[in-house]
This record gives sequence, structure tokens and C-alpha cells, in this order.
Amino acid sequence: MIKIKQKKGISLILLVITIIVIIILAGAVLLSLAQNNPIKSAEEASFKNAFREYENELSLWIIKEYAETQGQLDLATVNADKNSGTYTKDENLLKIKDIITIMTDKHQDILEIVEGKLMYIGEDENEITWVADLGNNQSGSGVIPIDVSAGVDHTLVLMSDNTLKAWGNNDYGQLGDGTFESKYLPINVPGITNVKQVYAGYQFTIALLNDGTVKAWGENWIGQLGNDTGNGSNTPINIDGLTNVKEIVSGNNCAFAVLNDGTVKAWGANWYGNLGIGSSESKYVPTSIDGLSDVKQVATYEYFTLALLNDGTVKAWGANWDGELGDGTTDSSDVPVNVTGLTNIKQISVGESHALALLNDDTVKVWGYIGDGDLGIEEYDSTVPTTVPGIINVKQISATKRSTYVLLNDGTVKAWGNNEYGQLGDGTNVNIEIPIVVPEITNVKQIKAGTSHVVAILNDGTVRSWGNNEYGQLGNGIDSSEQFVPIQIANMSAKTISAGWYHTTAVLQDGTMKAWGEADKTGDGADSNRYSPVTVLDISDVKQVSAGREHTLALLNDGTVKAWGNNNSGQLGDGTTTERSLPITIPGLTNVKQVAVGNNYSMILLNDGTVKAIGENEYGQLGDGTAGDKYSPITVPGLTDVKQIAAGHFHTVAVMNDDTVKTWGNNGAGQLGDETTTTRRSPITISGLTNVKEAVVGYYHTLVLLNDGTVKIIGQNVAVDYDQDPVIFEYHVPTTIPGLTDVKQIATGPGHALALLNDGTVRAWGNNDSGELGIGTDETKYLPVSIPGLTNVKEITAAGWHSMALLNDNTVRIWGDNGYGQLGIISYGQKFILNI
Repeated sequence: MIKIKQKKGISLILLVITIIVIIILAGAVLLSLAQNNPIKSAEEASFKNAFREYENELSLWIIKEYAETQGQLDLATVNADKNSGTYTKDENLLKIKDIITIMTDKHQDILEIVEGKLMYIGEDENEITWVADLGNNQSGSGVIPIDVSAGVDHTLVLMSDNTLKAWGNNDYGQLGDGTFESKYLPINVPGITNVKQVYAGYQFTIALLNDGTVKAWGENWIGQLGNDTGNGSNTPINIDGLTNVKEIVSGNNCAFAVLNDGTVKAWGANWYGNLGIGSSESKYVPTSIDGLSDVKQVATYEYFTLALLNDGTVKAWGANWDGELGDGTTDSSDVPVNVTGLTNIKQISVGESHALALLNDDTVKVWGYIGDGDLGIEEYDSTVPTTVPGIINVKQISATKRSTYVLLNDGTVKAWGNNEYGQLGDGTNVNIEIPIVVPEITNVKQIKAGTSHVVAILNDGTVRSWGNNEYGQLGNGIDSSEQFVPIQIANMSAKTISAGWYHTTAVLQDGTMKAWGEADKTGDGADSNRYSPVTVLDISDVKQVSAGREHTLALLNDGTVKAWGNNNSGQLGDGTTTERSLPITIPGLTNVKQVAVGNNYSMILLNDGTVKAIGENEYGQLGDGTAGDKYSPITVPGLTDVKQIAAGHFHTVAVMNDDTVKTWGNNGAGQLGDETTTTRRSPITISGLTNVKEAVVGYYHTLVLLNDGTVKIIGQNVAVDYDQDPVIFEYHVPTTIPGLTDVKQIATGPGHALALLNDGTVRAWGNNDSGELGIGTDETKYLPVSIPGLTNVKEITAAGWHSMALLNDNTVRIWGDNGYGQLGIISYGQKFILNI
């Protein structure tokens, strides 16, 4: 830690002299360090005071001119206290040897720079937090990505210093780092240098070195590593007998090497004759393909293989069920045959059952199975090469399982075919038959498609990825199914938020809405999960939103209410049980002050302090004294002067204007607070509970926030472990949660809870199997703990197994379960900028 303070009593002259000396000394430090980490003048960023951590030593830099660094920052967060001049770094984050951080009185002194430059993230009263990524020039060495290979669920990148980086699934050691642990951020592959080319197969990897030899690692059950031991390896090992190799390629379970003399060797699985050796016998060591010569490039996936010859013609072999061999037949062949009518070809690529050829005139031909639109020609399968209409000026082609990608000379990308995981990058999971431009991706230099994800290198040396991320193959540090720490939802500026069980909503500054998550719950008419925010249709001027288990209510500024989602119990209030995928107006509702959504029911608070209820009523949660469901709004009898309403799974809570509380509905765990477990079908007052500011309702518990900033719990303990009876506690009367003070707002899901403090930090407790507590682990917490790194928060929400926070700068952080895309991240067109 460094502190910068002026000593009292120092004279003005001495102060000036001291500053001049510091500047001179700092200049000397800069000059001496510049040899290793050059600093150049630039107009991109203005630094007022800067610290540099260099080889574990801190040095103060006073920089008056514009400056930029040639060193890469990967990811680092630094807090700078403007008042005391204190610099600290969060040691829980990635360890960075060489970073630049800034400290300034005004964040406007630093321009917001994107595309690999310094990016301003946010600030509070005393601290400015920055995330910095200054390009891909690591430690000033000029090392950038130059080649990429995407496998089924892991990714490899070749760097300009001939080393490798890897991430994704590592169950079989295919990342080559000596472990079997999957990696969600890029790692260096140790022990391998001088790499010329790399290829990622299904569960293995091969690398061609500059000396013409080949290394392999990962699974080896069918000879993928080119040896007959059957033993896999989690570190690179040599493939014996392979020399003078000029190109390599791998399929799912096989591999090929093109030698300098134009001949080809093959090894691995050969069930479909895809090795081209005249049989379907798999080979555990590299085996020559007889009669094949003058080869320039080989392309394979699993069932069949292509070879591009130096004369521009193409040969094919393997399965031919759908015309994959392009010879006008559907007869398979275990030896190479000519692809009909193909000449002047400069590149080839294959998918699971279709093939591509890029011609010298920059057009593209396709053949094979049309499937999900693989061929881009819409009408039919093709047993001979057919030109893709409208595709011109193509620089590179990349086919994968059932999707196709072409990189154009202008740096844009077109895609078509299967889109199950959003691998076409258009923000949906809808298959596309006719080529579309992949939005928001420009200046692309190279593109490689894996089975269901895509990786692109841009001209500025940065890397983008999108599509499936089940094993972390996008390299963005995020597990697609669960997220244990809060992350930012890109391009989201919200006014208020609400989380349902499997879907999430946000009201934007202009009164429109975005939603994402479970199918039919996002209000855009779609019947598929949304893994990134989509606009809720036919709705505007929204004041408040409440998302429940499977339906949502939105209160408009004119006092009316719109509803959508599941309606099996009439909870949408339109007099039917018809599910609605688009918002509908609830008839007869006006002058509404607040809406609250429960499991399969809805509560509406009016401006006059009365309450209306709709939907499921098995436990009397509607409060009308009956047990029958209601398909249209009914008034809760005898309930007036209400200031806030909260709906849970099977019970309801109302906070009155006199700061007392009424409850009704299911009471199996004592959650109604009347010292019994008796279900109540009409509102009762909780005796002795006063000075209540707010209430929230979970599965079998109620939380109330008092005006003094403390919180009480009623009912079952928030965190329940049914395998350990001692931790199951029921509180039949309001009980104070210890250690929780100065609370501003509370939120709860079925089994976890959040508390927002007045200082903008958040406490969490309860079940944590999906990371819903945001603490970086899946460990259950029975008492509130701080969520690390989450500050400057103005609103929280929790439901189901995920949580969300709205910050003072109107950005959104989210964490927890993502099985239905409720985090708004990963897959379905979501694109990530990687720190390589």
C-alpha cells in the first residue's frame, strides 16, 4: 500500500522543490523501465496520477502527457481512495505481474476506451473501480493470437510466439496442462513451444511443430494420439514416425497429416472408411493413404474426408449417405474418389454431413445433407457441388456439425444452418436456411467453428467467441449452467428489476422492458428459452414489474396492469386459463399502486389501500376466506390501509400504513407468525410486530425489514438441509437475524435471501447449490455474509435459484442458476471479448 500525503507546515518553496524532484525521479524510473515495457504518447487515454506494479514493486508515476501501455492487463480490479491517496489491489482476482492502474479525482480524466483499451466500470463516493484490458500485447512483447481451433467443447489458440493457450472441457486432458480440470479462462499449455499449427478434436488435440514433427494429447481409446498404447495423456507427447509434416487436421476421433511431399498419413477411428485406406479398420498409428498425392489440404469431421490437391481439384472418401462425397451418388467409398466438377478450389471445409469449397473467384459451392439449412440453398440435398446463391467475396470458409460460416473480404461473417446453441450469433436459437450476416462482428481476420461454438480473431488481435459454453469453451470465465459471482449483463441500463424462478425482467430507462430465460415467459411471443435479453412486446411506460415462478405482471404509469406467462390457475386475471406469451391487459384494473406475483397467483395493491387477488387459492393465499381459484380479480375482504403487498409460494403478507403486518395462506412452518401452524384463509395480524418497513416472502418463510434497519424471520430457516435435521429451524414468531443491521432493502427466493445495506453492499445467506449467493462458491450459508466485489448497489431481487442487483449507474449484475438462460448470458448469440 502506498499513501500520498502532504506534511503539515512545509513551506511553499520546499513543496515546489519536492514536487520537481519527484517528477525528475519519476522520469528516471520511466526511462529505466521503458526498455521492458515501453510507454508511448497517444490520444487514447489521459493519466493524471498512475501507479505501476512492476516485478512485485510499486512505483509512482506522475504523467502529464498522454500515455498508453504496450502491456496486456488480462483482468485486474484496483480501488483508489481519492481522499487518502491509497492504492489497493484485490488479491482474490487474477494474479497480474504487470499492470497499470489509475487514480484520479475525476473519472472524466480517463476516456472510456473499448476494443481492448481502458474501460471505465463505475464509482462510488470514495472509490473508483476500473477493469483494464490494454490490448493483447502481453508485457510489451508483441504476442498476439494468430490461429485458432475450436473442438467439440474445448478451444486452442496459437500465439505469435509459437506457444499455445487453451480453455474448455478437460475431462481427458485435452487442454494439455497436466490436469483433468476444465478451464473457463485461457491458460498457457506448458511444455510445448515452436508450434506452427494446432487442431482440436473431440477429446484430444494435435499440434504441428515448426520442425515438421507432431505432438498430441488427450483421449486415446481409438488411437487418436497416434500410438497403439490405448493410454491417453494430459500433456503433449510426440507421435512417433511423423516427420516432414506441413499440415495437420483432426476430426472427432481421427487425424490426418499432409507431408511435404504431398502424401497423407491417417490414424484413429475409421468406422465409415473415413481414413481412406481401403478398409474400415481403425488405425492406432499413422498410416499412408495409398494413391493419394500432391495434396495441399485435408478436411474431415467424423464420417467422411476431403483432400484438396494442388491442381485445385478435390477428392473425397468415407460415408456418402446424403451425397457427402459429391460424386453424384450416395455410394460410400473407403478410398478417394473425385468430387464431380470441382476445379479452381483454394480451400475446403466439412461438417457432419455436408461440405464446402471456396473457389478462386471467392464464391462457394456446397453439397451433402441440407438438414437444418446446412447448404444455404433452401431447396434440396445435393449429391454434387452447388453454388450458394448470393455468397461472393469470400475469404475463408468454416463448416461444423450442421452449421456453416463464411468470412468475407470486408471482415464480416455470414452464417446459416443449425442454431441450437446460438452458434449463428443472431441472438436466437432458430435454425437459418439462407445465409445471414452475424451481427456485431466486424474486422474479422480468421474464423473457426467448433461443433456448437465459434471463435474469431479480429484484425486488432482480439478474440471473440459465441455459442455453446457448457464446458467453458467460450473462454470467458463463466460456467453456462451456474455463475458463482456477480457478472454484468452487457448493454443493460435498467430502471428497476425483478427475477422469476426461471426468467428475469428489467424495466429500462425509457419505460420499455427486457426479459430473458424460460420459454413463453419472456413476453416476446417466443416458445424457446432466451439466453440474452429480448424486448417484451406491446408494452411501454412501465413503472414496476414483478416476476414469479412462471408468470409476470407489469404495472404501467397510468395505473393499469399487463400480464403474461403461465395461466393454469387464472393468475393472469383475464377470466381464462389460457397461457399468454405476449402481454395482455388485466380487465377492470385501474388505480394500481403495486403488483406482487406469487407461485401461481397475483396480488394487486390499489392506491386506496385495498387489495385485489387472482389465481391459485388452495391454501387460502388469496385471502377471501375460500379455497377456490379465481380467474378474475377479487377484492380481499376487510383489508384496507395497506402500504405494501408480498406474495410467496403459498402465503401472502401485507404491510399496513401503521407499520404492522397481516398474513394469510399456508402456515405449515409457522410462516404466518401467529405461533401456530394452522392455515389461514383470511388476513390475521402478527401480534407484537411493529415498525415494519418492508416484507418479502419465500417458500416457507417470511422476512420483514424494520425501520431501524434490522431484519426478522418468520417460519422455516431460509437455508434448509434435509439431510441434517439440526439445521432445520422453524420460527413461529418473528425472530431477529443476528448481525444484520443498517439494511435498506431485502429480497428472497425459495431458499436464499439478500439484504442491501445503506452503504451499497449486499449480504446473502441460504442455499447456494447454483451460486445464488454470489460468494464465489456453492457453500450454503446459515447467516448473512458479504458478496465480494459487489458495491454501489441501489436495488436487489432474488427468486428461484438466481439473484440480481441494480447498481447506481443503472447497470445490472446477475449470478446463480442459468439452466434456462435466466442470467442473460452464454449461448444464443451472446458474444464475448476474450483476454488471450
